[in-house]
Amino acid sequence: MLEPEPVDLLDVIAFIRVVETGSIANAAARLGIVKSIVSRRVSRLEAVLGAQLLTRTPRGTRLTDIGREYHAHAAAGLSQLESAQEVVSKSTSEISGQLRIQVPAAFGEFLLAPLLAEFALLYPLIQFDVRFTDRQVDMVAEAYDLAIWPGAVPDSILITRKFAKVRWAVVASPAYLDARGRPAVPADLAAHDTILYALDPGRWRFQGREGWEHVRMNSRFCTDNGQMLLAAARAG
Repeated sequence: MLEPEPVDLLDVIAFIRVVETGSIANAAARLGIVKSIVSRRVSRLEAVLGAQLLTRTPRGTRLTDIGREYHAHAAAGLSQLESAQEVVSKSTSEISGQLRIQVPAAFGEFLLAPLLAEFALLYPLIQFDVRFTDRQVDMVAEAYDLAIWPGAVPDSILITRKFAKVRWAVVASPAYLDARGRPAVPADLAAHDTILYALDPGRWRFQGREGWEHVRMNSRFCTDNGQMLLAAARAG
């Protein structure tokens, strides 16, 4: 069995507008096209369907019995299409949905938290799920939309943006320096107790007059939390 010839949606719309407005001239004015195009579209629709949908008279048009039945279904279908378009238009014009975010604890608490609070006020249709963790999460497996990481991103399939530079500094509490002495050159750090961030490989790099110098750190305190790093340093 041969498949029926598909109808042109524009032809169907032209037919529906003729019925709604009562004449081809009125439909043409509503659609913003000339009468001949509307008439041609309706005639083409009738030819494809193999049925006369309208009876043309000097006073306008009148639906045939089959035309009345076809119009009822076609108008309902067009209304559904228009409703679907409104749904898409609304979803693209209004920012909504769930946003799942991972940020390092210290960065999130001091910098991102107030910004996200302001953002939530601006977009009340967004549901936020913000996790403060210093580990590198699996974006796909854990269903995160956005993650903020320091350093390189190992997964090349992710869309990445560099939005800030991180400046590193070697610091110590006065109590620690009083007890252990003040290092004069980077190599002296190898003899000191250092606090390492969990993602830190433990090999620090310093730039001097003769180029880069690498020092393997001796650490007995490692953590993946920025607040713990700060507390340990302050404690000496």
